[in-house]
Amino acid sequence: MPSNLQGVRAPKYLQIANRLAEMIATGVYRPGDKVPSERALAQDMSVSAVTANRAVSELVDRGLLHRRQGCGTFVREPQVEVSLKPIAFLYPGPEWALAEGGFYGSIFNGARRRLREAGRAMEFVTASLDPESAGKLDDLGVAGLISTQINDDDFILSVAARGVPMIVVDYWSEGIPGIDTVTVDSLQGSHDVVRHLIQLGHREIAHIGTESTYNPRRRVWGYRKAMQDAGLTPRVFWVEAKNGMQIGHHTMQKVFEEYPGVTAVACFSDLQAFGALRAVRERSLRVPEDISITGFGDMDQSEYGYVQITTVGMDKTEIGRRAAERLLERLANPSISAAARIVIPTHLLVRQSSGPPRTGRA
Repeated sequence: MPSNLQGVRAPKYLQIANRLAEMIATGVYRPGDKVPSERALAQDMSVSAVTANRAVSELVDRGLLHRRQGCGTFVREPQVEVSLKPIAFLYPGPEWALAEGGFYGSIFNGARRRLREAGRAMEFVTASLDPESAGKLDDLGVAGLISTQINDDDFILSVAARGVPMIVVDYWSEGIPGIDTVTVDSLQGSHDVVRHLIQLGHREIAHIGTESTYNPRRRVWGYRKAMQDAGLTPRVFWVEAKNGMQIGHHTMQKVFEEYPGVTAVACFSDLQAFGALRAVRERSLRVPEDISITGFGDMDQSEYGYVQITTVGMDKTEIGRRAAERLLERLANPSISAAARIVIPTHLLVRQSSGPPRTGRA
């Protein structure tokens, strides 16, 4: 029998828990969203860390929140029927790397939401790129697989040979002709950002790139095509397969040494662009007054640095959603024979790091 609690004030931790529960119920925090840390909650509510911890633990016990070690606390997804086998999301890294969103985290969330709509759960699986790891996938008992950042043809074919439908995201190769893929239009995106620099008046444009994997290779092609279409000579500065700020910094120093007339540099990723910006500052040059720098990928940080980077963006959540939809089509109709090659369009994001060349340098 319900008790009459009129006039009785609930404990502070319960008040906070009920307020958070209301925010979840009204959609302020949605399934999969990360809620404020207990420390932030304590500061915001002017309570002790112990009280904030009790409030969060209360909602964990109610099944509204769940904690991920090293990642934070998240709104729990609605429970779905487990009568259908789950889908595995293969990623060669730890799950916490996806927790804060970003490129692959957004793909993960887009796929998970679409699968939830179809009554399917999705499990995270760390994949090592070796035959033994591919063999262990048999033990998962999953209905299908979505892989991302896995660029090894032999591994992909080894997994696909086990008869479980597989969608490969952010990679394509002639070596996997029978596999469904979802990729970004890197060639067009690269072409667009270089054409933007050309339209600003730049003629001496370098590219920091690599041909190590599918997408960076197509970005090199897009750069070359835009330069050749304008009657300009391409100048590519090659880097290792690794993608990072240090590589961009080192290569930008090389650009300055070997290409003194350069007025703009198109980098194959935002990380490379961050490193290039550091090299520019070290020479007491200004962006974009002395030199323009562009990136690719629209990382969250690209909009919040000391210079906002002109870059190429794409709907990352849509990539995951389309991968999930194609997998659902496969599961609904196993007789589909032709492999789909789904290409997600890109869009140019013009920000502070690109501008007309300085007079006398064009």
